[in-house]
Amino acid sequence: MLEKINLLKSNTYTKYALFLSILMSLAPNAEAFQPKEVIILRHAEKLIQKNNGSSLSAKGMARSTAIASFFKNHYQEYFLGEPDIIVATDPGPLSKNPAKSYTIRELQTVSPLSNMLAIEHPDKDYSIFHPLTSEQPEQMAKLLLTDPKFDGKIIVICWNNTNINTLTKALGVTQTLDPWLDSDYQKIYDIRFNPTAVLNPIPNPPYTINTKIGENWEILNNLINGVNELSKR
Repeated sequence: MLEKINLLKSNTYTKYALFLSILMSLAPNAEAFQPKEVIILRHAEKLIQKNNGSSLSAKGMARSTAIASFFKNHYQEYFLGEPDIIVATDPGPLSKNPAKSYTIRELQTVSPLSNMLAIEHPDKDYSIFHPLTSEQPEQMAKLLLTDPKFDGKIIVICWNNTNINTLTKALGVTQTLDPWLDSDYQKIYDIRFNPTAVLNPIPNPPYTINTKIGENWEILNNLINGVNELSKR
Protein backbone atom coordinates (compact mmCIF):
# COMPACT_ATOMS: atom_id res chain seq x y z
CA MET A 1 0.00 0.00 0.00
CA LEU A 2 2.83 2.39 0.93
CA GLU A 3 4.57 1.62 -2.35
CA LYS A 4 1.40 2.54 -4.28
CA ILE A 5 1.11 5.87 -2.42
CA ASN A 6 4.77 6.70 -3.14
CA LEU A 7 4.31 5.81 -6.82
CA LEU A 8 1.22 8.02 -7.00
CA LYS A 9 3.13 10.91 -5.45
CA SER A 10 6.02 10.37 -7.85
CA ASN A 11 3.70 10.42 -10.87
CA THR A 12 1.99 13.57 -9.58
CA TYR A 13 5.32 15.37 -9.13
CA THR A 14 6.45 14.28 -12.60
CA LYS A 15 3.28 15.62 -14.21
CA TYR A 16 3.59 18.87 -12.22
CA ALA A 17 7.21 19.36 -13.30
CA LEU A 18 6.26 18.70 -16.93
CA PHE A 19 3.43 21.23 -16.66
CA LEU A 20 5.80 23.87 -15.26
CA SER A 21 8.37 23.25 -17.99
CA ILE A 22 5.69 23.73 -20.66
CA LEU A 23 4.55 27.00 -19.05
CA MET A 24 8.13 28.28 -18.89
CA SER A 25 8.71 27.44 -22.54
CA LEU A 26 5.62 29.46 -23.50
CA ALA A 27 6.48 32.44 -21.31
CA PRO A 28 8.25 35.49 -22.83
CA ASN A 29 12.03 35.32 -22.74
CA ALA A 30 13.13 37.37 -19.74
CA GLU A 31 16.58 37.73 -21.29
CA ALA A 32 15.38 39.27 -24.58
CA PHE A 33 17.18 42.47 -25.54
CA GLN A 34 16.13 45.37 -27.72
CA PRO A 35 17.91 48.38 -29.24
CA LYS A 36 16.49 51.82 -28.62
CA GLU A 37 16.78 52.81 -32.29
CA VAL A 38 18.23 51.29 -35.46
CA ILE A 39 19.18 53.65 -38.30
CA ILE A 40 19.82 51.90 -41.62
CA LEU A 41 21.80 53.45 -44.48
CA ARG A 42 22.69 52.14 -47.88
CA HIS A 43 26.35 52.30 -48.93
CA ALA A 44 27.27 55.39 -50.98
CA GLU A 45 27.89 55.52 -54.73
CA LYS A 46 30.01 53.06 -56.66
CA LEU A 47 31.62 53.44 -60.07
CA ILE A 48 29.15 53.31 -62.96
CA GLN A 49 30.77 50.79 -65.28
CA LYS A 50 30.78 47.05 -65.99
CA ASN A 51 33.51 46.36 -63.43
CA ASN A 52 32.62 48.81 -60.68
CA GLY A 53 35.33 47.68 -58.28
CA SER A 54 35.05 47.11 -54.56
CA SER A 55 35.29 50.71 -53.33
CA LEU A 56 33.27 53.90 -53.40
CA SER A 57 33.48 56.29 -56.31
CA ALA A 58 34.61 59.88 -55.79
CA LYS A 59 30.96 60.87 -55.41
CA GLY A 60 30.45 58.07 -52.91
CA MET A 61 33.40 59.26 -50.84
CA ALA A 62 32.00 62.78 -50.88
CA ARG A 63 28.63 61.40 -49.74
CA SER A 64 30.25 59.51 -46.86
CA THR A 65 31.59 62.78 -45.43
CA ALA A 66 28.21 64.45 -46.00
CA ILE A 67 26.53 61.64 -44.01
CA ALA A 68 28.91 62.22 -41.09
CA SER A 69 28.15 65.94 -41.21
CA PHE A 70 24.40 65.22 -41.28
CA PHE A 71 24.60 63.15 -38.11
CA LYS A 72 26.74 65.77 -36.39
CA ASN A 73 24.42 68.66 -37.21
CA HIS A 74 20.96 67.06 -37.28
CA TYR A 75 20.88 64.05 -34.93
CA GLN A 76 18.75 65.89 -32.36
CA GLU A 77 16.21 66.80 -35.03
CA TYR A 78 15.87 63.39 -36.65
CA PHE A 79 16.94 60.75 -34.12
CA LEU A 80 16.68 59.90 -30.43
CA GLY A 81 20.31 60.83 -29.83
CA GLU A 82 23.84 60.31 -31.09
CA PRO A 83 24.75 56.83 -32.33
CA ASP A 84 26.26 54.44 -29.78
CA ILE A 85 27.38 51.72 -32.18
CA ILE A 86 28.32 51.68 -35.89
CA VAL A 87 27.73 48.48 -37.88
CA ALA A 88 28.61 47.64 -41.49
CA THR A 89 28.69 44.50 -43.59
CA ASP A 90 31.83 42.40 -43.57
CA PRO A 91 33.64 42.37 -46.95
CA GLY A 92 33.25 38.65 -47.48
CA PRO A 93 33.69 36.19 -48.99
CA LEU A 94 30.14 35.84 -50.33
CA SER A 95 28.84 32.38 -51.16
CA LYS A 96 25.79 33.40 -53.21
CA ASN A 97 27.55 36.05 -55.28
CA PRO A 98 31.33 35.44 -55.27
CA ALA A 99 31.89 38.18 -57.86
CA LYS A 100 30.84 40.80 -55.27
CA SER A 101 33.02 39.41 -52.48
CA TYR A 102 35.36 41.69 -50.55
CA THR A 103 33.40 44.86 -51.29
CA ILE A 104 34.32 47.51 -48.71
CA ARG A 105 31.78 50.19 -49.69
CA GLU A 106 29.71 49.81 -46.53
CA LEU A 107 32.79 50.17 -44.31
CA GLN A 108 33.94 53.20 -46.31
CA THR A 109 30.51 54.83 -46.12
CA VAL A 110 30.41 54.95 -42.32
CA SER A 111 34.15 55.47 -41.71
CA PRO A 112 33.91 59.30 -41.58
CA LEU A 113 30.99 59.00 -39.15
CA SER A 114 32.96 56.55 -37.00
CA ASN A 115 35.99 58.86 -36.97
CA MET A 116 33.90 61.94 -36.19
CA LEU A 117 32.25 60.26 -33.21
CA ALA A 118 35.60 58.92 -31.99
CA ILE A 119 37.06 62.44 -32.05
CA GLU A 120 34.06 63.89 -30.21
CA HIS A 121 33.99 61.07 -27.63
CA PRO A 122 37.55 59.77 -27.14
CA ASP A 123 36.44 57.74 -24.11
CA LYS A 124 34.08 55.57 -26.20
CA ASP A 125 34.83 52.79 -28.67
CA TYR A 126 33.49 53.71 -32.11
CA SER A 127 35.23 50.95 -34.04
CA ILE A 128 33.01 49.71 -36.87
CA PHE A 129 31.41 46.39 -35.92
CA HIS A 130 31.25 44.08 -38.97
CA PRO A 131 30.44 40.52 -37.88
CA LEU A 132 28.39 39.39 -40.89
CA THR A 133 28.31 39.70 -44.68
CA SER A 134 25.61 41.38 -46.76
CA GLU A 135 24.10 37.93 -47.39
CA GLN A 136 23.20 37.58 -43.70
CA PRO A 137 20.59 40.27 -42.88
CA GLU A 138 18.40 37.94 -40.83
CA GLN A 139 21.35 36.79 -38.73
CA MET A 140 22.25 40.45 -38.16
CA ALA A 141 18.74 41.21 -36.96
CA LYS A 142 18.84 38.22 -34.59
CA LEU A 143 22.16 39.44 -33.18
CA LEU A 144 20.74 42.92 -32.56
CA LEU A 145 17.76 41.45 -30.71
CA THR A 146 19.62 38.90 -28.57
CA ASP A 147 23.03 40.38 -27.73
CA PRO A 148 23.10 42.56 -24.58
CA LYS A 149 25.73 44.73 -26.30
CA PHE A 150 22.92 46.36 -28.33
CA ASP A 151 20.30 46.63 -25.59
CA GLY A 152 18.96 50.18 -25.30
CA LYS A 153 21.49 51.51 -27.83
CA ILE A 154 21.18 53.74 -30.89
CA ILE A 155 22.74 51.82 -33.75
CA VAL A 156 23.69 52.94 -37.27
CA ILE A 157 23.88 50.09 -39.80
CA CYS A 158 25.22 50.34 -43.35
CA TRP A 159 24.03 47.53 -45.66
CA ASN A 160 23.47 46.95 -49.37
CA ASN A 161 20.12 47.94 -50.85
CA THR A 162 19.32 44.40 -52.04
CA ASN A 163 18.97 43.10 -48.49
CA ILE A 164 17.97 46.17 -46.45
CA ASN A 165 14.26 45.33 -46.57
CA THR A 166 14.98 41.77 -45.39
CA LEU A 167 16.98 43.18 -42.48
CA THR A 168 14.18 45.64 -41.67
CA LYS A 169 11.52 42.93 -41.66
CA ALA A 170 13.69 40.63 -39.54
CA LEU A 171 13.91 43.41 -36.93
CA GLY A 172 10.13 43.19 -36.57
CA VAL A 173 8.86 45.93 -38.89
CA THR A 174 5.45 44.92 -40.30
CA GLN A 175 4.84 47.93 -42.53
CA THR A 176 4.78 47.50 -46.30
CA LEU A 177 8.19 48.33 -47.78
CA ASP A 178 8.81 49.61 -51.29
CA PRO A 179 11.83 48.14 -53.08
CA TRP A 180 15.00 50.11 -52.39
CA LEU A 181 15.88 51.34 -55.87
CA ASP A 182 19.41 50.87 -57.17
CA SER A 183 19.53 54.60 -57.96
CA ASP A 184 18.60 55.65 -54.39
CA TYR A 185 21.61 56.46 -52.19
CA GLN A 186 19.88 59.15 -50.13
CA LYS A 187 17.11 57.43 -48.18
CA ILE A 188 17.47 56.44 -44.51
CA TYR A 189 15.38 53.97 -42.50
CA ASP A 190 14.79 54.98 -38.88
CA ILE A 191 13.40 52.13 -36.74
CA ARG A 192 12.28 52.75 -33.17
CA PHE A 193 11.22 50.12 -30.64
CA ASN A 194 8.33 51.16 -28.42
CA PRO A 195 7.98 48.29 -27.71
CA THR A 196 7.50 46.85 -31.22
CA ALA A 197 9.54 47.98 -34.23
CA VAL A 198 8.09 50.96 -36.13
CA LEU A 199 9.72 52.32 -39.28
CA ASN A 200 9.98 56.02 -40.04
CA PRO A 201 11.53 56.44 -43.52
CA ILE A 202 13.56 59.60 -44.12
CA PRO A 203 13.47 59.91 -47.93
CA ASN A 204 15.51 63.09 -48.26
CA PRO A 205 17.85 63.86 -45.36
CA PRO A 206 19.01 67.50 -45.48
CA TYR A 207 22.55 67.08 -46.71
CA THR A 208 24.13 67.98 -50.03
CA ILE A 209 27.16 66.69 -51.90
CA ASN A 210 29.71 69.01 -53.44
CA THR A 211 29.32 67.94 -57.07
CA LYS A 212 32.76 69.26 -58.09
CA ILE A 213 34.38 67.08 -55.46
CA GLY A 214 32.02 64.19 -56.15
CA GLU A 215 32.83 64.03 -59.85
CA ASN A 216 36.57 64.60 -59.85
CA TRP A 217 39.17 62.34 -58.23
CA GLU A 218 41.88 64.98 -58.52
CA ILE A 219 39.88 67.56 -56.56
CA LEU A 220 38.94 64.94 -53.98
CA ASN A 221 42.52 63.79 -53.53
CA ASN A 222 43.72 67.40 -53.21
CA LEU A 223 41.10 67.99 -50.54
CA ILE A 224 42.14 64.85 -48.64
CA ASN A 225 45.82 65.79 -48.90
CA GLY A 226 45.03 69.30 -47.70
CA VAL A 227 43.20 67.93 -44.66
CA ASN A 228 46.12 65.59 -43.94
CA GLU A 229 48.58 68.48 -44.10
CA LEU A 230 46.46 70.59 -41.75
CA SER A 231 46.26 67.70 -39.28
CA LYS A 232 50.07 67.61 -39.09
CA ARG A 233 50.36 71.20 -37.95
